[in-house]
Amino acid sequence: SNEIGGDGDATHDCIGRARRMQVTSREDQHGTMLEAVQNHNPQIIIIDEIGTGKEVSAAKTIAQRGIGLVGTAHGFDLDSLLKNPELIPLLGGLQDVILGDKEAGKGIDGTKIKMKKERKGAPTFPVLIEIVSKNEIILHRDVGQTVDKKLGGVPFQIERRWSVQTNSGKKMFAKFESS
Repeated sequence: SNEIGGDGDATHDCIGRARRMQVTSREDQHGTMLEAVQNHNPQIIIIDEIGTGKEVSAAKTIAQRGIGLVGTAHGFDLDSLLKNPELIPLLGGLQDVILGDKEAGKGIDGTKIKMKKERKGAPTFPVLIEIVSKNEIILHRDVGQTVDKKLGGVPFQIERRWSVQTNSGKKMFAKFESS
């Protein structure tokens, strides 16, 4: 996209010698993604704003072919992606599982809960980064494990990173936290 690669025909300096394919219309981004794989033999593809079912499907196809994939998808956080039916396949998808009497849990009102949601397959991206602010991110190093634990109501570890401007320059910090 122009946000990542530069505006117009001139590429951004950070692109270097990489090949850039402009998407002629937003509705055809998935086609351009697949064209890049089929015709240009890339090692890595960078995709901005994955947002439709066709783009999700194309991203999964690219990842399954062993091509490095970096992408953005708009959401507030991991929870918003888990609630977005178009984007949930990027996290592995969800399915309902019926539990036996021994596995069933108890609800707040004491009734048995015999159904739960679990991840259906492998996530498209192994790592997820939530951009909290200009100076802060949350890193999920294993998306599959994070989603599984979140769905199971089990605490999971995140890595929070942030930067602070000081008199001597910018300093980076990181700490591990449980969700």
